[in-house]
Amino acid sequence: MIPKRAIVIGSGASILQGRDSTSAIAVWDKIQDELTIGINWCFKYFVPTVSLFGDYHFYLKEKENLSELPLVFGMQDAYYTRAKVSDKINTEIFHLHDNIYMLPNRVPEMIDGVKTEYFGADAWKKGFYSRYLSGILGINLTIALGCTEIYLLGFDGCATNGKTHFYQGEFNASHVSEEGRERSGVGQKKDGTYKTSVYNQNFSLKYEPFKNEKAKIYNVSPNSKLTTFNKINYDEFYDRLDETNLNQSILRNDILDIYKSHYMEKSNVND
Repeated sequence: MIPKRAIVIGSGASILQGRDSTSAIAVWDKIQDELTIGINWCFKYFVPTVSLFGDYHFYLKEKENLSELPLVFGMQDAYYTRAKVSDKINTEIFHLHDNIYMLPNRVPEMIDGVKTEYFGADAWKKGFYSRYLSGILGINLTIALGCTEIYLLGFDGCATNGKTHFYQGEFNASHVSEEGRERSGVGQKKDGTYKTSVYNQNFSLKYEPFKNEKAKIYNVSPNSKLTTFNKINYDEFYDRLDETNLNQSILRNDILDIYKSHYMEKSNVND
């Protein structure tokens, strides 16, 4: 059974505001029994219910680490089809590895004369909305799972106390190209700072379709550049976390059952 509350974990440095008085990050302990969607390198600090990535360049760099996680979703891309022959890996459209399953990209439609590319809970049928941001993909996934109370951690779009990412300076978080070259537009620069292109644009516009959702979405980042959702601080967030006793293994199986009910018959994968 999928709970109504979900937490999507981004990479913004505001997550450091979830520290306790001993300066250790308390937020991981607070959410360990919740339904959590962890974006990109979240897994280095906390193993979420579902690890999620959108960019195949991320897969290229982290595929060995991803293969060790309990459940991973990624965004389908033509890269995996190209890699099918050269890498000799299972690249059926919805099934990359035993623990990595792919979400189909949305195909925009004209609805009442308006170009539409966000389909909410219908994403299972019509594809998932991402606008090339994994955090957006994570929100769409929680809505497709039926969650109605969603909390966003690390959705900043700006620096917090001089940092853009909560793991800044701890490892090289840049992506790589298919040829193995570092991609300069994303991640860590040589001086240790981080470069993120969305900081230079009004990326709140990318989140506008979610405003029409019945789900209540809260941004746990009071100084965030993302203004689409109501903002709360960590004290307010923790007060809203009543006790849960979710078994993560069972929860992952329930999520995978939903996924397989939509896609696995379409692929020729025998589990």
